[in-house]
Amino acid sequence: VCLEQEGQLARFISSVYSAIDFRLQVVQTKQNLENALEKETAHLCVIDGAQVELDSAFIDTIFSKNPQLELVIVQPRGREMNGRHALGSDRLHFLPQSSVVTRLPQLLGEIYAKLSQRANESPKIQHLLKEALDWVEPVVLISNMQGKLIFLNRSGRQILGIEDIKHGDFFTQDFLEDGTKIWHFLLDYFKTEDQPLSEYPLVLLNNMRERYPGRARIRRVELDEDFLLIQVSEIARDETKFGQALNGSALPDFADAVANELLNPVNVISGRIQLLKSQLEERDGLEATITGLQKQIQRINETINRLVTFASLKPENVMQKVQVEESLKRLRSDSLMQEFTAQNPDRLTVITENDLPPLLGHSIDFDILFGIVSGMVIRCLGPEGSLEIRAGKDKERGKENLVVVFNLQKKNITNVDCQVQKQLKIEKSIESSIAKHIIYTYNGEINFLFPNPNTEQIEIKFPIANPYNVMEVQ
Repeated sequence: VCLEQEGQLARFISSVYSAIDFRLQVVQTKQNLENALEKETAHLCVIDGAQVELDSAFIDTIFSKNPQLELVIVQPRGREMNGRHALGSDRLHFLPQSSVVTRLPQLLGEIYAKLSQRANESPKIQHLLKEALDWVEPVVLISNMQGKLIFLNRSGRQILGIEDIKHGDFFTQDFLEDGTKIWHFLLDYFKTEDQPLSEYPLVLLNNMRERYPGRARIRRVELDEDFLLIQVSEIARDETKFGQALNGSALPDFADAVANELLNPVNVISGRIQLLKSQLEERDGLEATITGLQKQIQRINETINRLVTFASLKPENVMQKVQVEESLKRLRSDSLMQEFTAQNPDRLTVITENDLPPLLGHSIDFDILFGIVSGMVIRCLGPEGSLEIRAGKDKERGKENLVVVFNLQKKNITNVDCQVQKQLKIEKSIESSIAKHIIYTYNGEINFLFPNPNTEQIEIKFPIANPYNVMEVQ
């Protein structure tokens, strides 16, 4: 139950809990709240403290009627309440209004962990993935290995002319030109390959057998059993606008990344909290558990900040000259980098050639990109590790490139499984999706080099004469 006037908290709660089955009731007065809690058992109540006057007696009354209730009160500045109450103090959570965006997801994750432990249930990430995919523009189909359609997003339902796949047996091959032949090919392909089939000439047919030309990206989806996900994007009218085409086709991957990136730390925190409770009595490993919690909370905050920054970027028609060396210098002001160099500033070395040509674009893009890559690197380095970043020019097949190289010495890497190549190319994460989006938007490329057994290099290239750089700077 949510008590508020404008519905903002309710929308936030719905987005966080979209991975599970839940029901949300919104009320606007204290009396309506009491009535709602008397009619049926509620698990969670969120109150906007700016909308109603609250006192200890009212809160204790709520807890006395609902012994299992978790209560969250969002407090406006100047109207803070005391968290000490006779009843239900361990189920009462105060949250400053200024911290709703950054702290409410973490708090809701912790509360759900407690409720899940009581009810012996756990969230299924595929529900969240399906909800995210339902709203993206490209057509997305998910079928089982027999071809039966088990999910079709809104765009797909409109194009194929299907109102609801729940009322009927629909098979993916029925909506593909040469469907049977293509389906056998897909099954044979996935018997031997685990990587996504990035591009495949696929033509969809609607229920009137009309053609919808598109370009498909096909990959395997691991849910409860083997499934195939087929994503069909409209062919870009201008194939040179690679960044725009990628922006559309990457949306499901990005939605998948959001699901993984936000749920994983919350689940880790939930598990650590349960462990912490038992260790409070025994004191064994308490410090390590608290440190682990702090790292996960920091990761959530970093993820949200990255996502908010990326989502708020708007395309601008006017390009500016971007000095890449200035973006690299600004890395030192990044919070993660400051922690990395706190004891020894020489752990980070930035070397740039003189007279580097500027790129045309937006400096914030390059700030985000270099921050993401350097962050992935330093998370892998040990206490004695260091990072060297070099920027210069090279020529390849007569074309001049601006090159940024991140040098890692393998002897300094604490975790052999912590490979930046894996993070950027294989793992699903918000950061890797954003980094690849920025690189491809500027017609760049990323390479992973191994000059010798102890050295790994991450090389990012941008063509100096790319489409952006031949535009007139206004």
